[in-house]
Amino acid sequence: MGTLVIQIGQCGNQVGMKLWDQLRANHYSNTDFMFRNGETVAHAILIDTEPKVLKDIKTERLTYAHFDPKNVIFYQHGRGNNWAMGYFNSKNQKRIKQKMETLSKFDKLSILEKANFVQKTKGNSTAFKSSLDKEFSSDELVMRENALILEQTSILVQKEIERCDYYTGSMLIYSLAGGTGSGLGSRILEALRDDYSTNLLYNTAVFPSMSGENPLQQYNCLLSLSHMQNFSDGIVYFQNEKMFKYLSRSDTSIEEKLVNIDDMNDYIASMLTHMFKINDLKTPKNFYFDYLSDLTALNECKFIEMFGAPYTLKGKKSLGPESTWESVFDQTFLQVGYDVESTDTKSMIKEHSAPINSTLALKCILRSPDVDLSYGKNETTRKNLERKIVQSFHPVKWNPDAVSYETIKEKLSNSNDVKTCLIMANRISIASILRELSEVAKAKFKAKAYLHWYYKYGMEEEDFISAFENVDTIIDNYTYLLN
Repeated sequence: MGTLVIQIGQCGNQVGMKLWDQLRANHYSNTDFMFRNGETVAHAILIDTEPKVLKDIKTERLTYAHFDPKNVIFYQHGRGNNWAMGYFNSKNQKRIKQKMETLSKFDKLSILEKANFVQKTKGNSTAFKSSLDKEFSSDELVMRENALILEQTSILVQKEIERCDYYTGSMLIYSLAGGTGSGLGSRILEALRDDYSTNLLYNTAVFPSMSGENPLQQYNCLLSLSHMQNFSDGIVYFQNEKMFKYLSRSDTSIEEKLVNIDDMNDYIASMLTHMFKINDLKTPKNFYFDYLSDLTALNECKFIEMFGAPYTLKGKKSLGPESTWESVFDQTFLQVGYDVESTDTKSMIKEHSAPINSTLALKCILRSPDVDLSYGKNETTRKNLERKIVQSFHPVKWNPDAVSYETIKEKLSNSNDVKTCLIMANRISIASILRELSEVAKAKFKAKAYLHWYYKYGMEEEDFISAFENVDTIIDNYTYLLN
């Protein structure tokens, strides 16, 4: 079996590079699964529209020997934190030009932009036309680049799949807030679904903080999530705000508690490493896709959150090799208590008898060389774990199989972490996250804020409305399951 990891945008590539570093540091040994057969080169494709994250991979080959430089795509222009700028390509130019014939570019400028332009050009119509022509030429360049990236990605995916003994599916990693990850990522996801309809496609998605610096992030998130609902088999998600709260307050031996983006990327990579290491056996009982599929049995509810221990933070492990199962469990369940609570969450709690953080399905995976003895034959440890899961995750009562456990006996030589715990959960709390995003985006849409930045690349009002309806359906489906 084999899987392909596709890293898109700055966030996706930073997380992906941390992931491969941790897999190698944790003595990942199943080369048939994530590495080319008999080699140490990763089954990975790295894509960005800017060079700053990826350019060193092609030049510093000793450091990045585990990446194939032919599988690295980057250009010189970003995507302006704009979903439409990343999603649309030169094939949409006819649609764009048709809109340009009915709406002048000047009409689509904001009031402030119009005032600035008139003041700058002093009403010079020639300068105005020249400025618009230059802007449109720049947009055409971006659209052509998007088309080239799609074509290159299609070729690289086909070649990398041919290098797998048995290709099962892909994992796409990107942020929801920016332009390259959210927009170009959505387009690549859609293309992969068309080309490989029978294979599994999963996403690792990173939610921005609610009070982010990008005024377009709510639009970008909603448009990305709508596409994931349509084309992805499941979404493993992480929240920047929640990770920051937990990591900055966690009780570790690390003196420096100033958490940055690099630390949060390390944390995400740690959870994904635990997931991918499920297959670090020559004959695993289950493929990691099997667990994700079990957790997303309802096609209307595709969101999975991860918690685990130990994890990497500032180059150190959060727990040492002598840690007990109790300390591993404590650190894992402490992460659950940092849900970002909103006014919407409080209102939903009042409306429903079940807790808003109820869980539809949960998989708990324990790994250690002595897991059968230290956990399997220790009734006290097992009951302690079961009690913590009920208290922290509130499994829904209508699903008798909401919680399941898996133990993996690991070779001592293959592990730096003698005991590890990973919990993957499909939780109803995603509804409150999506509803808060949706309400902010709808308010901006009603005020027609920033819409001209999307319309200039070929988007229309109906595209936004369709995305809002898709996300509202996700919220309704999860909320319905509380009753």
